[in-house]
Amino acid sequence: MEPLAPHERVFVDSFFTEDENHGKIGCHECHGGDPDDADWKTAHKGVIKDPSFPDPSNTCGSCHDDIARHYKNSLHINLGPFKKTIDKRSSVDEIVHSKVDDARKSHCNSCHSSCGQCHISRPESVGGGLLDGHLFKKKPPMNLVCTACHGSRIKNEYFGKNKGMPPDIHKEKYFKCSKCHKADEMHGDGKDYANRYEVENGPKCLNCHANIYDSKSINAEPHILHRNRVSCHVCHSVKYKNCYLCEFHFLLIIF
Repeated sequence: MEPLAPHERVFVDSFFTEDENHGKIGCHECHGGDPDDADWKTAHKGVIKDPSFPDPSNTCGSCHDDIARHYKNSLHINLGPFKKTIDKRSSVDEIVHSKVDDARKSHCNSCHSSCGQCHISRPESVGGGLLDGHLFKKKPPMNLVCTACHGSRIKNEYFGKNKGMPPDIHKEKYFKCSKCHKADEMHGDGKDYANRYEVENGPKCLNCHANIYDSKSINAEPHILHRNRVSCHVCHSVKYKNCYLCEFHFLLIIF
């Protein structure tokens, strides 16, 4: 490939003209650096790759304070449930706990998605990379952001890519992740949850199936009978890939 000309090496795209809001903000206002310095080596000194992590209060929060105020409580940032679960299951021995913490710092803590790593690029944990130049995406693209992290199991289950297993019924209706998982859930509500199932503004079946318990609805009798007794998934879950598909068979062979 022929070497690029000097002006082509600088990544400046149509973002400045296409984004009527963010395009008016100078690079240095978020990323730092000195725009008045003619020497690129010193001008880029102190530049921050992702100014929205770990604290976006002085960048994204300058305009989106209502969203950024709960940033640290978002499960996509703090991975709180993982820490709580690991702490419960690990030894009460303080020495063991310290080793677990060291492992967490080296591995678990690198998996997060900041404001920028959803709305401008993919998360660093899956290799990063801009979504569409430097254009800000109000609704992150499902195939580049959501399934980039949740792709090893959830993506294949949802799209029906596991052999012999059907896709999710919501995929058959062409639902994207954001159809059920709204921005309020992703951004956090300021509460510290033990796990994702407790998230109050998470998706609920009744959000769409509000009339399921009406006496004249389809299959009204079983729905009314089992209301508040079992979860919807007990009856409506389908075959999916899980540990028991292999482990249970393995245990039968051993015993």
